[in-house]
Amino acid sequence: MRSSRCPAAWARWKKSARSTPGASWACHAKPCGLLDIAGYYQPLLQMLDNAVAAGFLRAAHREAVLSDEDPAALLDRFAMYRPTFADKWLTRQTT
Repeated sequence: MRSSRCPAAWARWKKSARSTPGASWACHAKPCGLLDIAGYYQPLLQMLDNAVAAGFLRAAHREAVLSDEDPAALLDRFAMYRPTFADKWLTRQTT
């Protein structure tokens, strides 16, 4: 039984977080899409941007997380998405 303290959004976040390593390991080239109604996912997107700025996440991997408030625009972003592959690990020389 799911705890009432664990909202459904957390379960979705855990599921999408499990798919992110596959993209960074070049197992697939599919983006992740977030329908950001009323800015719901802005804290998550800001966390990802901060991770890029701090060197914990490559910009190429961050770009695979697409978001938009409009479903049609999000689908258009999926259609225009072209994956960029980067090395798996950051090193002192690349940060």
